[in-house]
Amino acid sequence: MVEDVAQFSVRGGIFDIYSFGMAEPVRLEFWGDDITELRHFDLLSQRSTRDATVALVLPVDGQITTGDAEPERSSIRALFPPDTLFVSPRGTHVKPELERTWAEAQHHIDLARRRGEDTPSRDELFEAPETTLSALQQYGTLDLSGDDAQVFFHSESPKRSSAT
Repeated sequence: MVEDVAQFSVRGGIFDIYSFGMAEPVRLEFWGDDITELRHFDLLSQRSTRDATVALVLPVDGQITTGDAEPERSSIRALFPPDTLFVSPRGTHVKPELERTWAEAQHHIDLARRRGEDTPSRDELFEAPETTLSALQQYGTLDLSGDDAQVFFHSESPKRSSAT
């Protein structure tokens, strides 16, 4: 069962997750590789409460240490090729969301420490919002977040072949 932030559970075709940055946990129901339902659920009863339109799942360090060697940490950006194109759809507010998540991460680290957990500092686990924003500027960006942003793709129907 998912009972706290940074936990997930898989039961058959049901995937429950409560990621950093989420106000409530979400339940994804799969049919094969397709998500058929996305709903919020209550932590106490584990019952679905309402439909969700989006689930932002942020990466958490899942590496296991072996021996004395400390695992090398890297950003999810290390997975992106240099020619990556970032698209910011309408209603997206990247900087405020990064700042909110940064503050919320510290809150959850403080809670874990109060429970007696030996938790790394926020700087060890996450990139600061300024670092992430600066790094994202190195990639191509299609910003559609403004009210007047529009993109048109010119297309034509295929021409018929004259061969019979």
